[in-house]
Amino acid sequence: MIAQTKAELLKIRTTRTTIALILGMIALILIFTLLDGLLSHPSGLMGKENQRTLLSVSSLTGVFAALAGILLVTSEYRYGTIRPTILFNPVRSHVLAAKVLAGALAGIVFGVLGEAIGWAIGTAVVDARGITIVLNSSDVLLLALGGSPA
Repeated sequence: MIAQTKAELLKIRTTRTTIALILGMIALILIFTLLDGLLSHPSGLMGKENQRTLLSVSSLTGVFAALAGILLVTSEYRYGTIRPTILFNPVRSHVLAAKVLAGALAGIVFGVLGEAIGWAIGTAVVDARGITIVLNSSDVLLLALGGSPA
């Protein structure tokens, strides 16, 4: 089971599709955060709700993590590489469990990477415009976990 999970993680790390998804995710987060932060009026970014909106752009990472998980399974069927996987480990429940575990780990990496980039760019834009961040620690925690404040 551990060897199967390592193999699935290797597949995720070494495919060009994963790299393209990560680069696309980074590009979209950069574009949306920069456009929202630089084109907004400074008085609009002083409010708590507007800062939440600016810093929550990185929630796009969920879409890219889902795409990576979907492609983890479907690309093997498309290219026929599922056959050696099943021949190596004929217990399909083990293969499926390894794919789920590897997909979850990849999703966590996508989420952490996207949140870090979104926060770094968002706070840099707000700071460069001379605006103080008014979010408290509970707002920051909620945004980092992907929640939306009430």
